[in-house]
Amino acid sequence: MSTNAPRGTSPGGTEMPPAKRVRVGIAVQSAIATARPAIENAATGEELDEIVADSLESISPEDPSIVLFYAELIQAVASKQDISFDLFPSLDSLLENLPQVERDGSAGCQEDEGREDTASSISFKPLKKVLKAHRTLHCCNKNANEVYALLHKAAEWLLGHCCLGADDAINFDLLRMASHNLELTKLLLVHGANPNPKPDGRGGALIQDVALGGGDDLQGVLKLLAPHYGRENELGPALVESCEECYCCNSQTIRTLVEECAADVNYVRPGDGATALLLATGHRYEGCVETLILGGAKPVPDRKGVTPLMRAAGVFHEDGLEVDLLLKAGDRVNARDEEGRTALQYVFEETSISSNGF
Repeated sequence: MSTNAPRGTSPGGTEMPPAKRVRVGIAVQSAIATARPAIENAATGEELDEIVADSLESISPEDPSIVLFYAELIQAVASKQDISFDLFPSLDSLLENLPQVERDGSAGCQEDEGREDTASSISFKPLKKVLKAHRTLHCCNKNANEVYALLHKAAEWLLGHCCLGADDAINFDLLRMASHNLELTKLLLVHGANPNPKPDGRGGALIQDVALGGGDDLQGVLKLLAPHYGRENELGPALVESCEECYCCNSQTIRTLVEECAADVNYVRPGDGATALLLATGHRYEGCVETLILGGAKPVPDRKGVTPLMRAAGVFHEDGLEVDLLLKAGDRVNARDEEGRTALQYVFEETSISSNGF
Protein backbone atom coordinates (compact mmCIF):
# COMPACT_ATOMS: atom_id res chain seq x y z
CA MET A 1 0.00 0.00 0.00
CA SER A 2 1.32 3.42 -0.85
CA THR A 3 2.29 5.84 1.89
CA ASN A 4 1.18 9.44 2.05
CA ALA A 5 2.63 12.56 3.62
CA PRO A 6 1.30 13.19 7.15
CA ARG A 7 -1.54 15.66 7.31
CA GLY A 8 -0.36 19.22 7.64
CA THR A 9 2.69 18.67 5.46
CA SER A 10 3.45 19.56 1.89
CA PRO A 11 3.78 16.73 -0.66
CA GLY A 12 7.53 16.99 -0.16
CA GLY A 13 7.19 16.36 3.58
CA THR A 14 7.82 19.94 4.78
CA GLU A 15 5.58 20.93 7.67
CA MET A 16 3.24 23.77 6.75
CA PRO A 17 2.99 26.55 9.35
CA PRO A 18 -0.56 27.51 10.32
CA ALA A 19 -2.42 30.45 8.88
CA LYS A 20 -2.25 33.64 10.90
CA ARG A 21 -5.51 35.08 12.21
CA VAL A 22 -6.18 38.58 10.96
CA ARG A 23 -8.53 41.19 12.44
CA VAL A 24 -11.14 42.42 10.02
CA GLY A 25 -10.90 46.13 9.32
CA ILE A 26 -13.91 48.48 9.29
CA ALA A 27 -13.44 49.24 5.58
CA VAL A 28 -13.51 45.54 4.73
CA GLN A 29 -16.62 44.95 6.83
CA SER A 30 -18.36 47.83 5.06
CA ALA A 31 -17.26 46.65 1.61
CA ILE A 32 -18.55 43.16 2.32
CA ALA A 33 -21.92 44.44 3.54
CA THR A 34 -22.31 46.54 0.38
CA ALA A 35 -20.93 44.07 -2.13
CA ARG A 36 -22.57 40.84 -0.96
CA PRO A 37 -26.11 41.49 -2.25
CA ALA A 38 -24.77 43.11 -5.43
CA ILE A 39 -22.57 40.09 -6.17
CA GLU A 40 -25.48 37.72 -5.62
CA ASN A 41 -27.53 39.66 -8.19
CA ALA A 42 -24.74 40.02 -10.74
CA ALA A 43 -25.70 38.42 -14.04
CA THR A 44 -22.59 39.05 -16.11
CA GLY A 45 -18.85 39.17 -15.69
CA GLU A 46 -18.89 42.91 -16.45
CA GLU A 47 -21.25 43.58 -13.55
CA LEU A 48 -19.06 41.56 -11.23
CA ASP A 49 -15.95 43.42 -12.37
CA GLU A 50 -17.63 46.74 -11.61
CA ILE A 51 -18.73 45.62 -8.13
CA VAL A 52 -15.25 44.41 -7.27
CA ALA A 53 -13.59 47.59 -8.57
CA ASP A 54 -15.94 49.86 -6.63
CA SER A 55 -15.48 47.87 -3.43
CA LEU A 56 -11.69 47.73 -3.64
CA GLU A 57 -11.49 51.53 -3.91
CA SER A 58 -12.50 51.75 -0.24
CA ILE A 59 -10.01 49.13 1.01
CA SER A 60 -6.32 49.74 1.52
CA PRO A 61 -4.19 47.14 -0.33
CA GLU A 62 -2.07 46.95 2.82
CA ASP A 63 -5.06 45.91 4.96
CA PRO A 64 -4.37 42.20 5.61
CA SER A 65 -8.06 41.56 6.22
CA ILE A 66 -8.71 42.23 2.54
CA VAL A 67 -8.47 38.45 2.23
CA LEU A 68 -11.89 38.27 3.84
CA PHE A 69 -13.41 40.41 1.10
CA TYR A 70 -11.98 38.08 -1.54
CA ALA A 71 -13.27 35.07 0.38
CA GLU A 72 -16.75 36.59 0.43
CA LEU A 73 -16.53 37.29 -3.30
CA ILE A 74 -15.52 33.70 -4.05
CA GLN A 75 -18.31 32.42 -1.82
CA ALA A 76 -20.93 34.60 -3.49
CA VAL A 77 -19.91 33.52 -6.99
CA ALA A 78 -19.71 29.84 -6.03
CA SER A 79 -23.11 30.02 -4.30
CA LYS A 80 -25.06 31.10 -7.34
CA GLN A 81 -27.76 28.51 -8.04
CA ASP A 82 -27.09 28.38 -11.76
CA ILE A 83 -23.35 28.85 -12.02
CA SER A 84 -22.99 31.26 -14.89
CA PHE A 85 -19.85 30.53 -16.86
CA ASP A 86 -19.45 34.14 -17.99
CA LEU A 87 -18.81 35.11 -14.35
CA PHE A 88 -15.69 33.00 -14.14
CA PRO A 89 -13.36 35.07 -16.34
CA SER A 90 -13.67 37.70 -13.61
CA LEU A 91 -12.99 35.08 -10.97
CA ASP A 92 -9.96 33.90 -12.94
CA SER A 93 -8.60 37.45 -13.06
CA LEU A 94 -9.31 37.83 -9.36
CA LEU A 95 -7.48 34.64 -8.46
CA GLU A 96 -4.38 35.77 -10.32
CA ASN A 97 -4.03 38.71 -7.92
CA LEU A 98 -5.16 37.33 -4.59
CA PRO A 99 -3.26 38.69 -1.59
CA GLN A 100 -1.61 36.30 0.82
CA VAL A 101 -1.40 36.50 4.58
CA GLU A 102 1.96 35.30 5.87
CA ARG A 103 1.83 31.97 7.63
CA ASP A 104 2.90 32.05 11.23
CA GLY A 105 5.79 29.72 12.03
CA SER A 106 4.62 29.03 15.58
CA ALA A 107 2.54 25.98 16.45
CA GLY A 108 -1.23 26.20 16.38
CA CYS A 109 -3.52 28.92 15.08
CA GLN A 110 -3.22 32.46 16.29
CA GLU A 111 -6.18 33.16 18.56
CA ASP A 112 -7.73 36.59 19.04
CA GLU A 113 -9.49 36.39 22.39
CA GLY A 114 -13.03 37.64 22.33
CA ARG A 115 -12.99 38.08 18.55
CA GLU A 116 -14.75 35.91 15.98
CA ASP A 117 -14.37 38.23 12.99
CA THR A 118 -10.98 36.93 11.87
CA ALA A 119 -10.06 35.85 8.39
CA SER A 120 -9.13 32.28 9.23
CA SER A 121 -11.97 31.69 11.68
CA ILE A 122 -14.75 32.41 9.19
CA SER A 123 -13.27 31.34 5.85
CA PHE A 124 -14.62 27.80 6.19
CA LYS A 125 -18.00 28.92 4.88
CA PRO A 126 -16.72 30.21 1.53
CA LEU A 127 -14.50 27.12 1.29
CA LYS A 128 -17.56 24.91 1.75
CA LYS A 129 -19.35 26.89 -0.97
CA VAL A 130 -16.46 26.36 -3.36
CA LEU A 131 -16.35 22.62 -2.62
CA LYS A 132 -20.11 22.36 -3.08
CA ALA A 133 -19.92 24.23 -6.39
CA HIS A 134 -17.14 21.91 -7.53
CA ARG A 135 -19.17 18.85 -6.54
CA THR A 136 -22.41 19.93 -8.21
CA LEU A 137 -20.96 21.46 -11.35
CA HIS A 138 -22.45 19.82 -14.43
CA CYS A 139 -19.58 17.69 -15.69
CA CYS A 140 -20.97 17.52 -19.23
CA ASN A 141 -20.62 21.24 -19.85
CA LYS A 142 -17.88 21.94 -22.39
CA ASN A 143 -16.33 24.55 -20.05
CA ALA A 144 -16.44 22.30 -16.97
CA ASN A 145 -12.71 21.50 -16.84
CA GLU A 146 -11.81 25.18 -16.98
CA VAL A 147 -14.22 26.03 -14.17
CA TYR A 148 -13.06 23.05 -12.11
CA ALA A 149 -9.53 24.45 -12.33
CA LEU A 150 -10.70 27.87 -11.16
CA LEU A 151 -12.62 26.42 -8.23
CA HIS A 152 -9.59 24.32 -7.30
CA LYS A 153 -7.47 27.48 -7.34
CA ALA A 154 -10.04 29.24 -5.15
CA ALA A 155 -10.06 26.31 -2.70
CA GLU A 156 -6.28 26.32 -2.51
CA TRP A 157 -6.21 30.03 -1.70
CA LEU A 158 -8.94 29.73 0.93
CA LEU A 159 -7.11 26.84 2.57
CA GLY A 160 -4.13 29.15 2.96
CA HIS A 161 -6.24 31.18 5.38
CA CYS A 162 -7.87 28.37 7.34
CA CYS A 163 -6.69 26.41 10.35
CA LEU A 164 -7.57 22.86 9.43
CA GLY A 165 -6.92 20.58 12.34
CA ALA A 166 -8.15 23.18 14.82
CA ASP A 167 -11.65 21.72 14.55
CA ASP A 168 -11.94 18.07 13.54
CA ALA A 169 -15.68 18.34 12.92
CA ILE A 170 -15.16 21.10 10.35
CA ASN A 171 -12.29 19.56 8.44
CA PHE A 172 -14.00 16.15 8.48
CA ASP A 173 -17.02 17.80 6.87
CA LEU A 174 -14.79 19.50 4.31
CA LEU A 175 -13.17 16.19 3.38
CA ARG A 176 -16.58 14.61 2.94
CA MET A 177 -17.53 17.40 0.52
CA ALA A 178 -14.26 17.10 -1.42
CA SER A 179 -14.10 13.31 -1.58
CA HIS A 180 -15.48 13.20 -5.14
CA ASN A 181 -12.21 14.65 -6.43
CA LEU A 182 -8.70 13.26 -5.93
CA GLU A 183 -6.85 16.58 -6.21
CA LEU A 184 -9.15 18.39 -3.78
CA THR A 185 -8.83 15.52 -1.31
CA LYS A 186 -5.04 15.68 -1.58
CA LEU A 187 -5.17 19.44 -1.07
CA LEU A 188 -7.18 19.13 2.14
CA LEU A 189 -4.91 16.41 3.53
CA VAL A 190 -1.82 18.50 2.79
CA HIS A 191 -3.38 21.39 4.71
CA GLY A 192 -4.04 19.25 7.77
CA ALA A 193 -7.56 17.83 7.36
CA ASN A 194 -8.00 14.73 9.50
CA PRO A 195 -10.06 12.06 7.70
CA ASN A 196 -10.48 9.93 10.81
CA PRO A 197 -10.82 12.15 13.87
CA LYS A 198 -12.92 9.88 16.07
CA PRO A 199 -11.01 7.44 18.30
CA ASP A 200 -14.09 5.19 18.69
CA GLY A 201 -13.91 4.18 15.03
CA ARG A 202 -16.94 6.16 13.81
CA GLY A 203 -14.61 8.19 11.64
CA GLY A 204 -14.85 5.30 9.19
CA ALA A 205 -18.12 6.85 8.02
CA LEU A 206 -16.12 8.92 5.53
CA ILE A 207 -14.44 5.95 3.85
CA GLN A 208 -17.84 4.23 3.67
CA ASP A 209 -19.38 7.29 2.00
CA VAL A 210 -16.51 7.39 -0.48
CA ALA A 211 -16.80 3.68 -1.24
CA LEU A 212 -20.53 4.03 -1.97
CA GLY A 213 -20.02 7.17 -4.03
CA GLY A 214 -19.20 7.55 -7.67
CA GLY A 215 -17.03 9.55 -10.01
CA ASP A 216 -13.92 9.02 -12.06
CA ASP A 217 -11.64 9.65 -9.06
CA LEU A 218 -13.30 7.12 -6.73
CA GLN A 219 -10.56 4.48 -6.82
CA GLY A 220 -7.79 7.05 -6.38
CA VAL A 221 -9.52 8.69 -3.40
CA LEU A 222 -10.04 5.30 -1.75
CA LYS A 223 -6.33 4.46 -2.08
CA LEU A 224 -5.37 7.91 -0.79
CA LEU A 225 -7.58 7.69 2.32
CA ALA A 226 -7.10 3.99 3.14
CA PRO A 227 -3.84 4.39 5.16
CA HIS A 228 -5.75 6.61 7.62
CA TYR A 229 -8.14 3.78 8.57
CA GLY A 230 -8.04 0.51 10.43
CA ARG A 231 -8.15 -2.63 8.27
CA GLU A 232 -10.89 -4.26 10.36
CA ASN A 233 -12.84 -1.54 12.16
CA GLU A 234 -13.27 0.88 9.25
CA LEU A 235 -12.18 -0.60 5.93
CA GLY A 236 -13.99 -3.85 6.73
CA PRO A 237 -17.38 -2.13 7.20
CA ALA A 238 -16.80 -0.09 4.03
CA LEU A 239 -16.27 -3.31 2.09
CA VAL A 240 -19.40 -4.91 3.57
CA GLU A 241 -21.56 -1.90 2.66
CA SER A 242 -20.12 -1.83 -0.87
CA CYS A 243 -20.97 -5.50 -1.33
CA GLU A 244 -24.52 -5.00 -0.07
CA GLU A 245 -25.01 -2.22 -2.62
CA CYS A 246 -23.20 -4.25 -5.28
CA TYR A 247 -23.85 -3.06 -8.82
CA CYS A 248 -21.83 -3.21 -12.01
CA CYS A 249 -19.94 0.07 -11.61
CA ASN A 250 -18.72 -0.62 -8.05
CA SER A 251 -17.23 -4.06 -8.67
CA GLN A 252 -13.98 -2.13 -9.23
CA THR A 253 -14.50 -0.44 -5.84
CA ILE A 254 -14.70 -3.86 -4.18
CA ARG A 255 -11.53 -4.91 -6.00
CA THR A 256 -9.76 -1.73 -4.88
CA LEU A 257 -10.80 -2.17 -1.23
CA VAL A 258 -9.58 -5.78 -1.24
CA GLU A 259 -6.45 -5.61 -3.39
CA GLU A 260 -5.21 -2.03 -2.91
CA CYS A 261 -6.56 -1.03 0.52
CA ALA A 262 -6.22 -4.39 2.35
CA ALA A 263 -9.75 -4.21 3.80
CA ASP A 264 -10.65 -7.08 6.13
CA VAL A 265 -12.55 -9.47 3.84
CA ASN A 266 -13.83 -11.48 6.83
CA TYR A 267 -15.26 -8.58 8.82
CA VAL A 268 -18.60 -9.61 10.39
CA ARG A 269 -21.26 -6.91 10.57
CA PRO A 270 -22.75 -6.56 14.07
CA GLY A 271 -26.42 -7.37 14.29
CA ASP A 272 -27.05 -9.68 11.34
CA GLY A 273 -23.62 -11.30 11.13
CA ALA A 274 -23.30 -10.61 7.41
CA THR A 275 -19.93 -10.69 5.68
CA ALA A 276 -18.83 -9.13 2.40
CA LEU A 277 -18.85 -12.54 0.69
CA LEU A 278 -22.38 -13.33 1.84
CA LEU A 279 -23.72 -9.98 0.61
CA ALA A 280 -21.86 -10.06 -2.71
CA THR A 281 -23.11 -13.56 -3.50
CA GLY A 282 -26.22 -13.61 -5.65
CA HIS A 283 -25.55 -10.32 -7.44
CA ARG A 284 -25.18 -10.80 -11.17
CA TYR A 285 -21.94 -8.89 -11.61
CA GLU A 286 -18.97 -11.05 -12.28
CA GLY A 287 -15.77 -10.74 -10.37
CA CYS A 288 -16.97 -9.64 -6.92
CA VAL A 289 -17.20 -13.12 -5.36
CA GLU A 290 -13.97 -14.24 -7.02
CA THR A 291 -12.15 -11.11 -5.82
CA LEU A 292 -13.26 -11.72 -2.25
CA ILE A 293 -12.35 -15.43 -2.25
CA LEU A 294 -8.94 -14.75 -3.79
CA GLY A 295 -8.50 -12.09 -1.07
CA GLY A 296 -9.05 -14.71 1.64
CA ALA A 297 -12.78 -14.44 2.34
CA LYS A 298 -14.26 -17.47 4.13
CA PRO A 299 -17.81 -18.68 3.38
CA VAL A 300 -19.42 -18.39 6.82
CA PRO A 301 -23.15 -18.16 7.66
CA ASP A 302 -24.94 -15.12 9.06
CA ARG A 303 -26.94 -15.04 12.31
CA LYS A 304 -29.82 -16.90 10.62
CA GLY A 305 -27.57 -19.63 9.34
CA VAL A 306 -27.75 -18.48 5.72
CA THR A 307 -24.53 -19.29 3.88
CA PRO A 308 -23.11 -17.68 0.73
CA LEU A 309 -23.82 -20.96 -1.08
CA MET A 310 -27.52 -20.74 -0.17
CA ARG A 311 -27.73 -17.22 -1.51
CA ALA A 312 -25.98 -18.24 -4.72
CA ALA A 313 -28.31 -21.25 -5.10
CA GLY A 314 -31.32 -19.01 -4.59
CA VAL A 315 -30.49 -16.84 -7.59
CA PHE A 316 -30.64 -18.44 -11.03
CA HIS A 317 -27.31 -18.42 -12.87
CA GLU A 318 -26.94 -20.55 -15.96
CA ASP A 319 -23.17 -20.97 -15.60
CA GLY A 320 -23.21 -21.76 -11.86
CA LEU A 321 -19.86 -19.99 -11.50
CA GLU A 322 -20.51 -18.58 -8.03
CA VAL A 323 -21.66 -21.98 -6.73
CA ASP A 324 -18.51 -23.59 -8.06
CA LEU A 325 -16.27 -20.91 -6.50
CA LEU A 326 -18.00 -21.22 -3.12
CA LEU A 327 -17.78 -25.01 -3.05
CA LYS A 328 -14.05 -24.83 -3.84
CA ALA A 329 -13.66 -22.24 -1.06
CA GLY A 330 -15.11 -24.74 1.44
CA ASP A 331 -18.77 -23.74 1.76
CA ARG A 332 -20.77 -26.65 3.20
CA VAL A 333 -23.18 -28.08 0.67
CA ASN A 334 -25.47 -29.65 3.29
CA ALA A 335 -25.48 -26.82 5.84
CA ARG A 336 -28.93 -25.77 7.08
CA ASP A 337 -30.27 -22.33 7.95
CA GLU A 338 -32.40 -21.64 11.04
CA GLU A 339 -35.46 -22.94 9.17
CA GLY A 340 -33.73 -26.18 8.29
CA ARG A 341 -33.30 -25.45 4.58
CA THR A 342 -30.25 -26.51 2.60
CA ALA A 343 -28.74 -24.93 -0.50
CA LEU A 344 -30.54 -27.51 -2.62
CA GLN A 345 -33.90 -26.40 -1.24
CA TYR A 346 -33.01 -22.80 -2.13
CA VAL A 347 -32.55 -24.00 -5.72
CA PHE A 348 -36.00 -25.66 -5.75
CA GLU A 349 -37.65 -22.56 -4.25
CA GLU A 350 -36.05 -20.32 -6.88
CA THR A 351 -37.05 -22.73 -9.67
CA SER A 352 -40.62 -22.86 -8.40
CA ILE A 353 -40.91 -19.07 -8.25
CA SER A 354 -39.43 -18.66 -11.74
CA SER A 355 -41.71 -21.30 -13.30
CA ASN A 356 -44.79 -19.61 -11.85
CA GLY A 357 -43.83 -16.26 -13.36
CA PHE A 358 -43.08 -14.45 -10.12
